[in-house]
Amino acid sequence: ESKVADLTERGGGESEIEALRESLFLAEEQLKGMKAMLMESDGAKQQLQLKLDESLEVNRQLQQSQSTLLSSSESSMAENERMKLQVTQLKEEMELLREKQRELEGDRQSLQEKLHSAQVEVARMEQAMSDMSVTSSRFVDVEK
Repeated sequence: ESKVADLTERGGGESEIEALRESLFLAEEQLKGMKAMLMESDGAKQQLQLKLDESLEVNRQLQQSQSTLLSSSESSMAENERMKLQVTQLKEEMELLREKQRELEGDRQSLQEKLHSAQVEVARMEQAMSDMSVTSSRFVDVEK
């Protein structure tokens, strides 16, 4: 807070604001990347898409707030702190989305393994039925 007060007295804080702008830009880019990766998962795609859209909207709002921040020096430090909190929250939300994506990938892999096992079992059963049919037809031939 003393740093904020010093920056406010000196009318500074532009480098901190610029760092926040860069952080916001990076967060938005990460969100865009996450959005592309999440398009591959079928199960929770719609719900995650909504979260990503909300996050992108928050980022746009933060960038608009940043423009206002530059014009008003007295309120800029309080707004800067609020935006830092929102960026932190966005990062936490992105991590939750990444965790959800990892879970979905694990679920998808598990389902693929189960599907493969089921396909193997079906093939085995089909082969057994075929073998039984051959044995049965031989038995019928022997009886004739």
